[in-house]
Amino acid sequence: MSVQEYLGKHLLSRKSEEALNTAVRAKAPNPALFIVGHMRREAPTVITRVRARQILDGRSAPAVEVELHTNKAVHRASTASVGALEGAAADAAGASERRKFLARGVAYAVRVINDKVSEALVGMDPQQQTQIDQAIMHLTGRATRFHSTSI
Repeated sequence: MSVQEYLGKHLLSRKSEEALNTAVRAKAPNPALFIVGHMRREAPTVITRVRARQILDGRSAPAVEVELHTNKAVHRASTASVGALEGAAADAAGASERRKFLARGVAYAVRVINDKVSEALVGMDPQQQTQIDQAIMHLTGRATRFHSTSI
């Protein structure tokens, strides 16, 4: 593919001219920096990386935290443990066993997110929640819906 074909295919001449005109109209003190910012805002948002890790929530129970990187920002969200400990009502031995059980479940969830889910989500539009939910359900074989309200 020639340079002209490449520029035409991606409409780069029109986009760069538009960015330059916008910088001139704004009387930008640093036109190059302004143009880079303009081009970044014009680009569609896509997921570039997904990483999960195990954390401890406010009750020292294991939980999952996920960082979702896009080409424009980084978003972070965590989940409360499903079987959160009941505090004073839980006896010490039982609480310890439940914490170990939760830790194994959280470790498994982190592994699934990092090994399977992250690969499937890279390149997707983070605004398309239905498509993301379907991709995750297809990978994990579960009919559970995942909601990413912080994206």
